[in-house]
Amino acid sequence: MVANSAMELYSPCCQRILSPKRQCSRCLQQFYEEQGVLILLEKAKEEQVKTISLLLQQDQKLDKPERRISHYDSLPFIREGTTEQKEWRPRQDDFRAIARLLKNAPRKRILEIGPWNSWLTHHLVKWGHEVVAIDYFIDEVNGLKNSTRYREEWLSIQTDIDDLRIFSENTFDVVIFNNGLPFFRNPPQTFQRVRELTKNNGMVIALGVSYSSSFKKVNKQFQARLARFFQNNGVEMNIVNQTKGYLSHQDIGELKSLGLRLSPYREARSMLRLVASMFFPFLDIRLRLLGLAHIKKTATKTPSEL
Repeated sequence: MVANSAMELYSPCCQRILSPKRQCSRCLQQFYEEQGVLILLEKAKEEQVKTISLLLQQDQKLDKPERRISHYDSLPFIREGTTEQKEWRPRQDDFRAIARLLKNAPRKRILEIGPWNSWLTHHLVKWGHEVVAIDYFIDEVNGLKNSTRYREEWLSIQTDIDDLRIFSENTFDVVIFNNGLPFFRNPPQTFQRVRELTKNNGMVIALGVSYSSSFKKVNKQFQARLARFFQNNGVEMNIVNQTKGYLSHQDIGELKSLGLRLSPYREARSMLRLVASMFFPFLDIRLRLLGLAHIKKTATKTPSEL
């Protein structure tokens, strides 16, 4: 973790500015760091996240860390012929999109939501940017503690990513949703909150936005997955409960009205599929979309200026 004294953080319990020692000035809850990750969760939420995180690791049968260490510095590019190559091709599209926007840009303060195993984070820092990475999960394989695998340094925070009140408005130049926007309970509402955190003339980028023309079918599958998790573990996976996993036509319309432009990564072929889904709704067409919004804010005039 890299401390950043220039950025104010607020307690998740009372929304009061944290002291330099990471203590809430109102309820006096003391927050702490664990293996380079600042834990900013209310006590009840922290226990809930710990339980679900452990169950998810068991449920998904995650690989041992030793099997992936050698790949980390080169991610998202994987050696030809490996079993992981196909899995990482979509992330390579993400990387190229981000590189076009930020690789040669002046230094920016960036919030990355859902960094996974930090495959993108370390590139952003390498390019000279200041990065804050937030997520629910902190395991060493696919969570925030994975940051120790890299030479680059950044601020990692475990927090409730569906409640971003630990940050003040106009804090970041860029906010990146790393393949997670459709999993929020209300994607348009989350995007609106992120707009508030972004400075004037900043950017919001949504990578790997999943869209489905057969939203009801996909949602049914997602709910079945949640039901299986509960059946297997006796605990609801309520960190992502009530979410959809894919954007619907309605979501895309609402996000567009808020200023988020969504377009296919592979324009020609994907645009044909997107148009086809609108004219033939019975087709089950799924796409990965790239979202980009340039944030423009109108300055509020003081009474003396009116």
